[in-house]
Amino acid sequence: MLVQHALNTLMSLLGLKDDKGAPITSYLKREGYIGPKTNELIAAYQRNLRSRGSLVKADGSVDPAPRSGWTGHGNAQFMIVYLNREHRNVYGKMTDQNDFPQLLQADLRVNKLSH
Repeated sequence: MLVQHALNTLMSLLGLKDDKGAPITSYLKREGYIGPKTNELIAAYQRNLRSRGSLVKADGSVDPAPRSGWTGHGNAQFMIVYLNREHRNVYGKMTDQNDFPQLLQADLRVNKLSH
């Protein structure tokens, strides 16, 4: 849900395009299911990052990141780090719980209580 939310907030600002070069204009449903539309938007974001010089693979996946945010592949960071940084650069702040969809906020509250 967080990835879908971040992509929705950045999609039009960055002019993300599908693999044929057409602008992506339909927002993702923020339900946490990673289907073809989500994979395509992730890959579009990754292609956009690559075009700006970032070291990422445009494979349509977002893996969980360790605390450092760095992958084991040289000078590359995990996608969630890029998404959060991009959100900060565009909106002046990192994504926080108040930005998240209600379902994700509820899940975070439950997980905080169980720890």
